[in-house]
Amino acid sequence: MSFTLQQLKERYYYSPLAGVFEKRVGSKRTGYKWVLVGTVMDRSGYLCMSVFGKKCMAHRLAWFYMHGEWPEFGLDHKDGDRLNNAISNLRLATAAQNSHNSQKPSHNTSGFKGVSFNRVDSKWTAQVAVGRRPVFMKRFKTREEAAEAVRLARIEAHGEFANHGVHKYIEEEACNSVSD
Repeated sequence: MSFTLQQLKERYYYSPLAGVFEKRVGSKRTGYKWVLVGTVMDRSGYLCMSVFGKKCMAHRLAWFYMHGEWPEFGLDHKDGDRLNNAISNLRLATAAQNSHNSQKPSHNTSGFKGVSFNRVDSKWTAQVAVGRRPVFMKRFKTREEAAEAVRLARIEAHGEFANHGVHKYIEEEACNSVSD
């Protein structure tokens, strides 16, 4: 980028707990105030901001602000919420690791990520991949058996990036709506 960490910190404040940026506006004569900055990108759903005339993704900027260096690869939002840029929610990730932390595809008909029905032998297939290569594939008589097997295989293959089909923030929202 064409700006330094010091320049960034002189003009912007980042709250690591809330995951938001504020910009100092005003002058000595009129006084300074802090205003929230950032807009959501239409296609990707990530928060972006213009910093010294350059468009930056807020999660990458937060990492730079807190660690003093740009992430070498990508960043993953642990809870799956692309707008939650709290530093505790961000972690370094390769593209493959980031994809492991994805939701169940919208076209999934089994109800479980990594489980599909094989019409040829009338069995449920459980499959886990790493880097688009299958590392686990077995067939089961029931959908529930396949779901449990794929869940265990995913934990082993994907480790801390294992996501079983629903992002954490969606689970939390569902729990909160039940208790209301």
